Amino acid sequence: MIKKSIMVPHIYFGSELYIGKGGFMTLKYIEEENFLIFVSEVVKHFENYSKIEKYMEGKSYTEEIIESSTEEIILEMRNKYKNSKLDVIVAVGGGSVIDVAKITKFLLENPEHDLETLRKEWYNQNQKIKLVAVPTTPTTGSEATYTALLKNNQNEKVAYVNRSFIPDIAILDVNFLVSIPLEKLIPMTADIFGHAFEGYFSRVSNAITKTHAISSIKFLKEGIAGLKKNEKDLKSLEKILIAGYFGGVAVGNAFVGACHALAHTAESKIDRGHSNLILNLIKPTLTWHQKETENADYGKFLKDYEEIGYEKYVESGIFDGLDADWWANAAAKDPAIKTNSIRMKVDAVLELINWIKTK
Repeated sequence: MIKKSIMVPHIYFGSELYIGKGGFMTLKYIEEENFLIFVSEVVKHFENYSKIEKYMEGKSYTEEIIESSTEEIILEMRNKYKNSKLDVIVAVGGGSVIDVAKITKFLLENPEHDLETLRKEWYNQNQKIKLVAVPTTPTTGSEATYTALLKNNQNEKVAYVNRSFIPDIAILDVNFLVSIPLEKLIPMTADIFGHAFEGYFSRVSNAITKTHAISSIKFLKEGIAGLKKNEKDLKSLEKILIAGYFGGVAVGNAFVGACHALAHTAESKIDRGHSNLILNLIKPTLTWHQKETENADYGKFLKDYEEIGYEKYVESGIFDGLDADWWANAAAKDPAIKTNSIRMKVDAVLELINWIKTK
């Protein structure tokens, strides 16, 4: 096993994926007995969550409510469970919950490490705790990636990368999406779109990651088109979940680019969700890269963007209050910029930002 990060096109998959009806039943057949469940407060009260509790009967488990992915919460979980003999961590929630589970798992398996030394680790040789990811939103793809994001004390997102972060089991259950109104769900899926197009154009993309990116867009378009006809159509909701997973595989192996670097840094200044910022950055980022590279493939993704109908949800002037120089310098330091299709130093990032502000 290669135990360091190398900028070479590659593909790295998780172990098991269960889709649709009966997926939760797999929890019952996990042989290990001692479980820790991370779940968000909202999801804890979903009727669908009771199925998980049902299949945990006869096992020893503790529940922890996770509301955000911060360094403080991670350290709290590590200190609380460092002397526990855990076999499995189950994460039920959005990307924040799953990311907390990933890093907590690593720190419990490697008590000599802290968050600072984790940043230098690429591979975990002490994998003793299994990780099960149950995404309740379709957007982050965290159930398929070996990355995790935490907010530090300055409200900045810090990316951690480790092979062991890929869950041993991912369970995709559409019933968690049924309660999300379509007008809210469509903007949320912009993060899937961002993963797909940036994973496709990444400097370390390859034929396999490109195929996953294209499949992600295909399932995303089909899912949204089906939901526009019937907002409760489970098959269409399932396609959205699959789109998120495929986008996660693409971005988990090829990483992202300038769109995500700009979103990550803007989040510390603008009170908007990650998907909302990605939504407002997609079109100008695509058009700028198309102008700079004359690559016709950017036009294909722009067509997909229009067909999905994202333009309806764009918020005019959302970035007007950001200082362009600050934003360019911050985004140029974000790890996501390293795999952008065009090499981006501060001057290039500033040019892109000025393009965004005029669109």
